[in-house]
Amino acid sequence: MPILCALLGIVLGWLADALAARLPRRTGHVSTGEPAPLRPPTIVQWVRRQPDTDRAALAAELGSAAFLAALWLACGASRVFAVLAASYAYLLLVALIDLKHRLVLNAMTYPAIVVALGAHLLAADQSMAHVLVGGGMAFAIFFLTAWLRPGELGFGDVKLAALIGVGLGFPYILWALLAGTGAAGVAAIWLMRRGASAKTRIPYAPFLCLGAQVALVAMLLPLR
Repeated sequence: MPILCALLGIVLGWLADALAARLPRRTGHVSTGEPAPLRPPTIVQWVRRQPDTDRAALAAELGSAAFLAALWLACGASRVFAVLAASYAYLLLVALIDLKHRLVLNAMTYPAIVVALGAHLLAADQSMAHVLVGGGMAFAIFFLTAWLRPGELGFGDVKLAALIGVGLGFPYILWALLAGTGAAGVAAIWLMRRGASAKTRIPYAPFLCLGAQVALVAMLLPLR
């Protein structure tokens, strides 16, 4: 079964990469003519040693394979597996869109906030006070950062932070912010060592998504 999960992870990574190229066009944010046809999975291109391998897509496919296989070994067929796999698929798509287009789509964040609130109400896993405090705290931190240091964060990042805060609640949002900002700091140092300047902008949504997934795993894995 872990092997099947790994294969499903490869397919998931490929689909997320294909959707990340198409969704901004479908929502009118990117206009570059006719959408390119779906290309074959980049893992196949890698095996055949094609020179046009997309490194981000390849990382998405291999990372998804490793994550789903490890998740199955940790959780098996359980509700925790389903929730963590679904959240991973969503966050992966958000991260890839930001990497490719520097966009965080409202069409993905607003419905997700409604879904997260509804899920908390149905599951009754946290008090709504903790959920709203988590969302409000994340929104306030990122809104103030975007306002005080314009150009570093977009308002899409602010709304994504609010979504993650609502999804995790308080105090779990703190774990996500610590993990995400820590990963972003490491990436910034690495880029500067490779010649980037201190003013180089990096997409922040992938790091927010990474922090959110780390916090979700830490929060839900003990419940398996």
